Amino acid sequence: STQSTWGHFLSVYFFSCHFFPLGMRRNVQHSVQRVASRPTKQACRAATQRVTSEPLHTPEVREAQQARSISVAAQQAFDVPVIASSHTEDTTPNPASQYFQSVDGAFACAHPAYCLSDTAFIYPITPSSVMGELMDVWMAQGRKNSFGQVCDVRQMQSEAGAAGAMHGALVTGSLCTTFTASQGLLLMVPNLYKIAGELLPCVIHVAAREVAGQALSIFGGHSDVMACRGTGVAMLSSHTVQQAHDMALISHIATLKASVPFMHFLDGFRTTHEVNKIHLLPPDEIAKLIPYE
Repeated sequence: STQSTWGHFLSVYFFSCHFFPLGMRRNVQHSVQRVASRPTKQACRAATQRVTSEPLHTPEVREAQQARSISVAAQQAFDVPVIASSHTEDTTPNPASQYFQSVDGAFACAHPAYCLSDTAFIYPITPSSVMGELMDVWMAQGRKNSFGQVCDVRQMQSEAGAAGAMHGALVTGSLCTTFTASQGLLLMVPNLYKIAGELLPCVIHVAAREVAGQALSIFGGHSDVMACRGTGVAMLSSHTVQQAHDMALISHIATLKASVPFMHFLDGFRTTHEVNKIHLLPPDEIAKLIPYE
């Protein structure tokens, strides 16, 4: 038994002396290879700088960078100052920032009117009040029209006063406009006869709605516009938000060419308060359409 025990011990000893160092050598070789294959600190730092310095070329990033560059270039080209208030922030869409914007019919109509007018006499009446309010906001912001001037916007005591002040401004040679609806338009009828008879170029933008009879109706309708057919003004109608922008611009250009007052009307509420994505012309592009001769 003693001989077998020593034999077992010697066999285990020789086995461990021969194979254990071999396994250790293999483990050490593998560890050295793993350490050698690891990147150094300099390599990691260089790779990090390369990744952070190279721009991303995904479609979303390219689109965002292009939109940002166009916006900056447009603001520098059009030079539209915006006065930020400490109490309330004005969220009026800026037509000079991009070519396509989602606006309502009132904005689409007021934008060309502001660009092509020296003065504007307003009085609020539903649903045309938004147009006059936008003109007043833009004047307060110091926004320049297509002539490089700030449009002078004045609120009168009634629609009759707005029409009379507009008549006086037209006689002096000023480019003038106003916004009204329903009974407010009927109060302007006496002055419309004089303005049309004297061939004074101007544009009256009307948010058409029913004339209030036995009840105070603010439903849409054209009874107010139809009551002015005999005054001698030319009439243009808009049916969509894009047409409100286009027809407003056309009416301001046509009245200068024809020397006849124009009445541009669109459906109250149905078009004035409809929001849609339209193509807006910036002031410098509108200036190219002005007939100076």
